[in-house]
Amino acid sequence: MVGKNILEWEFSNGNQSMPDKMKLKIFEAHPKRGWTLVGSSFREWMDYFKTTFDCSGFHWIEFREGSHVFDVHEISTSIGWIKELQISIYTDERDHVESILKHFPTKSLCLRGALDILLYPHRVPINQVRYFKTNSGGTLPIKGGLDFYKNDGTKATIDIYGDEDSCLLTMYVWYPHCVGNSE
Repeated sequence: MVGKNILEWEFSNGNQSMPDKMKLKIFEAHPKRGWTLVGSSFREWMDYFKTTFDCSGFHWIEFREGSHVFDVHEISTSIGWIKELQISIYTDERDHVESILKHFPTKSLCLRGALDILLYPHRVPINQVRYFKTNSGGTLPIKGGLDFYKNDGTKATIDIYGDEDSCLLTMYVWYPHCVGNSE
């Protein structure tokens, strides 16, 4: 987004292994406008765009399926810091997702696609108690919470406690050595 305009880039690679065509569409109150630049790198396109539109930064970026053909490092150095990162990629591109997360540290993260399982946690009733081993050898009773599962089967429970003055969010990752009993 630049000013009140929303910008959308579309990259295509034709028959090449790397993208060879980039389109920019600008959506505003007036009819949309667009540019096409053929045969340039992402960095060249960004430099051209920033100079032409006097743009110093971006609020958010979204990576979609097929974005693995781009050099994530080049994109991150061309764009710089962003407020929000959106990833709409399925698990078959797991290494690519990890690379994106490494190169785009951000406070706001939105995950879509096969990772949508994170959006639908399993609510554990408050009367169900599980025991979590602490690093000091003791156990903590965990009552209720929201369970999430990674693709490898690892389970984590998020417990949210709040009152009118504060809110506390605690995450317990249930690795085998962390599962305790009531003793």
